[in-house]
Amino acid sequence: MKGEVVQPAAVAGTVVTQPGSGVPPGCAPGGHWTTDKYCGVFSWLLGVLCCWCVVCCPCDSRQVYNAPDGKKVLASGTPSGQFVEMC
Repeated sequence: MKGEVVQPAAVAGTVVTQPGSGVPPGCAPGGHWTTDKYCGVFSWLLGVLCCWCVVCCPCDSRQVYNAPDGKKVLASGTPSGQFVEMC
């Protein structure tokens, strides 16, 4: 119908927060969202095809939640990952 808002289907036991709004599952409120650079598919392809030094300046970006305790968490509530942050 015209003007109707469609809500995403919920999977049993799974709650996913939209990046940039709210608090991811399992995180304490009081943090903030930022955009972080990381070594993703585009960065790796560029590194393999053009220049390996792209790992020092990754080209991919994503929204992460900076929790009050200093942890960086994705919208799904999973940690952003040490390996990804080291790239």
